[in-house]
Amino acid sequence: MRASFRNLTKGAAMAVFVFSLSSCGADTDSAGSTTAAPPTSPSAPADRISMKDDGLRIVQFGDEAGVTLSKLKAVLGEPSADTGMTATPFTGACGPDGRTIAEQSREVRWGRLTVAFTAGPSVFTQTRVDQFVLYYYDAKSGPPPSDAVTTDEGITIGTTWDVVGSKFAPVATVKDGFKSAHKEQSATGLGMTGDNLSVRYISAGAVCGGD
Repeated sequence: MRASFRNLTKGAAMAVFVFSLSSCGADTDSAGSTTAAPPTSPSAPADRISMKDDGLRIVQFGDEAGVTLSKLKAVLGEPSADTGMTATPFTGACGPDGRTIAEQSREVRWGRLTVAFTAGPSVFTQTRVDQFVLYYYDAKSGPPPSDAVTTDEGITIGTTWDVVGSKFAPVATVKDGFKSAHKEQSATGLGMTGDNLSVRYISAGAVCGGD
């Protein structure tokens, strides 16, 4: 599997999204009167998915695949696609040689959101387990898994670059009318790219082989 973000400016790629659940209802006592259920409060940060530079808030890069998928399914439901672990190499996108980061890889997708796993040691941990190493949120991958998929700053697919520049990080114009923004000049930092108008792709993780 090829790391899916081609970083056009050196550094990694990126993104975030928030998903919260709430419930409401009423109880009826034995006399037939109705007691209103206590008001529900917004989900705490630990209960939301959010695109961050170290993962998706409720899961972090380096977490075991089973743990990661269990937590994501609890929020997003069953994925729309799952390749299973394959013998497809996971390769870096930033280096000139596209060097292999891991010999086996797996991608699991919920609409626009894809999470990737590799088998064995990675830039995040040296334990030999299937582990979470990358996510990307891509406008070309279908509808979003939720209408509240965003970064902590509220940025998502379709956010205009003036908003990105004011809330997230400086915007750079790269070649062929594409633009990008990222906070960390590193192999795992959160960042985004898009056309001249708005964000079309957000990602973070081992996209550059740890360089």
